[in-house]
Amino acid sequence: MLARCEQLPIIKITEAGIARLEPPKKDRIDYWDKAQPGFGFRLTSTGHRSWQIMYRAGGKRKRLSLGDWPALPLKLAREAAAQALRQIAEGQDPARQRTAVTGGAVTVDHLAKSYLERHARRNKKSWQADEGMLRREIIPAWGRRAASGIGRRDVIEIVETVAVRGHPYAANRLLALIRKMFAWGCEVDLVQTNPGRGVSAPHRETARERFLNDAEIAKLWSAWSIQGWPFGALFKLLLLTGQNRNDMASMRLEDIQFQSRVWSPPGARSHGGHTHELPLSDFALELLAALPRSKSGLVFPAGPRATTPVTGYSNAVAKSRKLSCVEGWQLRDLRRTAAVGMVRLGAAPELLDRVLNVRSGAAGGVRGIYQLAAEMDEKRRILNSWAEQVRNIAGTQTGL
Repeated sequence: MLARCEQLPIIKITEAGIARLEPPKKDRIDYWDKAQPGFGFRLTSTGHRSWQIMYRAGGKRKRLSLGDWPALPLKLAREAAAQALRQIAEGQDPARQRTAVTGGAVTVDHLAKSYLERHARRNKKSWQADEGMLRREIIPAWGRRAASGIGRRDVIEIVETVAVRGHPYAANRLLALIRKMFAWGCEVDLVQTNPGRGVSAPHRETARERFLNDAEIAKLWSAWSIQGWPFGALFKLLLLTGQNRNDMASMRLEDIQFQSRVWSPPGARSHGGHTHELPLSDFALELLAALPRSKSGLVFPAGPRATTPVTGYSNAVAKSRKLSCVEGWQLRDLRRTAAVGMVRLGAAPELLDRVLNVRSGAAGGVRGIYQLAAEMDEKRRILNSWAEQVRNIAGTQTGL
């Protein structure tokens, strides 16, 4: 049974007309077709366009997504809608059948790409890590299979395969991604069940407590100077600032306010809803001033002409270990070392949370604004103190 499409506007849907429509300023808007009742498309404020039908089943109004435009052209979308509407007329629920426009089931490849474009890129800082795992592990193994056909046994096997290769933590991350992707697929009606639910992680993780002592900092600093740009300089700045690796790797010169000596990582919001602003210490600015300039504006590009940030951290860390003879450290230990160092210099827990941009209580309104202004001075003081301590430990007075 068709649901009454009370949302306006109702228009004559054409390919050219869809391309000309401007996204709404916020949220989304649904357009419904004059010629084919129940068939329409959704346009979001981000410009995402997807085909849909609206119908009633079991006394409830339901929306079924058919696919994204322009990957799915209007002609095929109409055919998919007609097929689904025929199922409705026969008393079936097309959401339970869930066939794609080609007549086959929604594939894992389609689910993975939809998850990346419609959720991960918009909501996760670590979306690139998700994309890497999908391309390396999930799509090669499951890409052509129906997403609805993936079961618990499949999930256990693919996760255990990664663990057996000697990467237990990566296996845990893969399981978490599978659970999240299928959970999102259930929310948007691409799949009906989550095969990762109830599957146990293959490796029990314990909280890591490693941080670098002064001797290790001095050895690593010397090794990073030998490595040079980009990784040597990147690792130095991570130690000086305690920031997220991906935020630092994506740094652009245009994001640095050199007059006020503040860096605002693009897209990095504080948990209080404000833009994350980090005062840069004198030592950090010296390092930045000594670095080469890329055409892309990225401080740490993947190559001289690249428009994407650096990759290949594992090899760079391995090289640092070999040059320094400091074993057993990981990149996240640099953030922990900075945090420990700033606490020893007198940073209060709330201030440290603001510097590292981690979750904590946040005041709002006018009081919150005044607090942010006062905290900026405190953040600058503690970051300068920590940077000067690192400078003294490293025994250097120059950038690289």
